[in-house]
Amino acid sequence: MTVGKKGQGAMEYLMSYGWALIIVLIIGIVLFNSGVFDQNAESATGWMRIRPSNFRFSMTNPSQIAWDNVAGQSLRNVTFTYSGDCVEPAATIGNMAQGARIIDAVTCSTTCSPIGAGLVVNATVEYRTEDTIEHKEAVKIRALCET
Repeated sequence: MTVGKKGQGAMEYLMSYGWALIIVLIIGIVLFNSGVFDQNAESATGWMRIRPSNFRFSMTNPSQIAWDNVAGQSLRNVTFTYSGDCVEPAATIGNMAQGARIIDAVTCSTTCSPIGAGLVVNATVEYRTEDTIEHKEAVKIRALCET
């Protein structure tokens, strides 16, 4: 073995694959900073005609979800069913006018502790449009526990 050649293999590796390592590192930093790996980030995904416009989950105060009808028409027989960290038996709202907002109360389990803990609420929304077509949509809400 020749003295002074120990780092040659490492240098060849870095020169050959260094660009790929840098790209993977940059992608990881971008994803981390965008909140992809943050389980406590607040979000709501999966809605179409009825969407959650605001929500608050708490152990000491009433937990609520505000729903907006953005369907462009009145909806009939609107029913919400919740599962996950907050539950409520099927809440039948009835009719929901175009552009209307309703606030529905839910009960959170003990996972809403401590303050700032992340929780996930799965909501199923069932309704009938003006032309009597039945729809069922799933919504996943990620939120933080508040006081």
